[in-house]
Amino acid sequence: MHAVPTIRKVFQGVATRHEMYRMFNRHRGDPAYGAGECAQLFAGEWFEYVA
Repeated sequence: MHAVPTIRKVFQGVATRHEMYRMFNRHRGDPAYGAGECAQLFAGEWFEYVA
C-alpha cells in the first residue's frame, strides 16, 4: 500500500515569478535532485502563482 503524502502549501500568498523559480530550486542540494529522482521531494507541495 502506498502512503499518500500530506498536502501542504509551501508559500503563503501568491508567488511572483522570481519566488516561483526560487521554490522550484529549493531542493537543489538534495542528492535525489541531482540524480533526477526528485518527484518524492515535491510530492504533496503546492503554491499559487499569478502570471
